[in-house]
Amino acid sequence: MKKDTSQTKASNVIVHSYASVSQATNAMDAIQQRFGQIYPSGPNLNLGNGISAEQDGSLGSLYLKWTEGRWTILAQLASSGAVTQAKQMVSYLHTHMLPVPQNKGVIRVIQSLNSTLYTRTIVAWQVETKVYEIQKTGNPVSTLKIAVNSCIGNEIALNDMRIGNLSIGMSLDTVKKFYGRPSNITTAHGAGTTELIYKSQGFTVSGNPVWQVNVSSPFSGSTPRGVHIGSAISDVEKAYPKITKFNNQGGVFLIESSEDKMYQISFQTKNNVVTQIMLTRSMPYKS
Repeated sequence: MKKDTSQTKASNVIVHSYASVSQATNAMDAIQQRFGQIYPSGPNLNLGNGISAEQDGSLGSLYLKWTEGRWTILAQLASSGAVTQAKQMVSYLHTHMLPVPQNKGVIRVIQSLNSTLYTRTIVAWQVETKVYEIQKTGNPVSTLKIAVNSCIGNEIALNDMRIGNLSIGMSLDTVKKFYGRPSNITTAHGAGTTELIYKSQGFTVSGNPVWQVNVSSPFSGSTPRGVHIGSAISDVEKAYPKITKFNNQGGVFLIESSEDKMYQISFQTKNNVVTQIMLTRSMPYKS
């Protein structure tokens, strides 16, 4: 059952609040299902920037479906300009960061050809028990811009405390299951918690459950927002729009905390690329 609905006038974002995460997820499923099913016909359509879409054409319309991260994009476009319009959306999203859904986000574009061309775009995404929704007519990219500029959901949270197969809150036994025996076992300075060092794999984890993860080269995993060792500073700023930047140790240091100050992510850089990533819970878990 829906708990509350409100609208932020500045951003034209409607906020639906639900009693539980599962109810919010069901609401997102309903938004996606209202588009209907796509039955792919022929090869996937190349939209550029590494994105390809399933396609199904009928009665002057082209139905497209593709994904970008946790977002699913569903578009019913007039055949004559469908590919161009889809490529414009992909090009925009290649350089602009949508809000990060906790579970999923959906973009639906419906275009109809009556006496005039009419286009309606719905952008919806879930963060915990809330579903954020934007509905606009006109160019779909204009609607995407509203979502990008809203910054809702871009704050870091527990869901961001992962990189590769490592995450805050996991057990040391699980770490060993994924990465094998550590090169060294010691005690974290100042915290008194067990610390596993994987020197050849480029990471250290502290605590059981883990409350801190520190990775560097040659670690190859990425954060949920796609940042990894070797990423450019511009990629970090795109993925984490609220991050703070400082000059530090001959490079740039970027850091962001969750709204409740419980979680923190930081990036050390050198020569404009990421050399170290640290995930931290503000205090170790109680044993």
